[in-house]
Amino acid sequence: MIIFNQSGRLGNQLFQYAGLKTLGQTNETLVLLGFEALQSTFDGIEAKIINTRSSKIERYVSYRFYEWANYLSQKNIIQRVKQAEASINLFHNSSLLKTITVVEQNYFQSESFFNPSIINSLVLKPKLLAFAKQSLDQFPLGTIPIYVHVRRGDYLNWPDKENSAALPNSYYRKCINLIKIDIPNAFFVFTSDEPDYIRKAFGDLDNFYVSTGTATEDFALMTQCQGGILSASSFAWWAAYFSKLWQNSSVFLAPKYWAGHSKQQWYPAFIKSSFLTYIEV
Repeated sequence: MIIFNQSGRLGNQLFQYAGLKTLGQTNETLVLLGFEALQSTFDGIEAKIINTRSSKIERYVSYRFYEWANYLSQKNIIQRVKQAEASINLFHNSSLLKTITVVEQNYFQSESFFNPSIINSLVLKPKLLAFAKQSLDQFPLGTIPIYVHVRRGDYLNWPDKENSAALPNSYYRKCINLIKIDIPNAFFVFTSDEPDYIRKAFGDLDNFYVSTGTATEDFALMTQCQGGILSASSFAWWAAYFSKLWQNSSVFLAPKYWAGHSKQQWYPAFIKSSFLTYIEV
């Protein structure tokens, strides 16, 4: 059995789920604490999820068990797994018992961490897929939907205000112009945590739409597009991954150095991915 306590929102939870499923042995039970966003977005999850949807007794027992297992793993009684420093390798301690594994907080933010077949069982919730299809039906006939994900909010001051992970409008306009060269009939579908900002900043564009859906609805819509312009977020990364998987899309532009574009250093260190085309910010 593998037990893990979630950290982060949907994009992070997808990396964690895929990494943990790959880490586990065939038919090994995976117990996930939290993961509300993942559970709200997908059917076909192959794990036992404990969160606010679970009964009070189940939550109490599971979280107490996690605390107990976490303590014993630090004493090398049961197995503990953590990521080796500055590496994608995982380190296993020398423990007495191998049947229970506690995995330290880890974001698994690299495609090298997971086997692609692991996520084949995941499918969007029917209501989310219906939202996406309804939105697509509103777009002009003969156009090709390309999502543009603009994350602001917390990114304006993360990792710090001087080196914000938020991307300048010039990056998005550069990507839009590049896509227009190859796809003249592109229709740009903006998703953002600040839709009002998008209308003001990009209102001069032709052929664009600003979604006002929830985060999970926007994610579903992005996966149904034929390509994308990414922010430096795991949310946008996974939307591109599923769009490539489900729509056979191949046009995905992302910021070079990802969230480290201000310092021109890759952050996270191993996030560079094979299916993305990187653009200088």
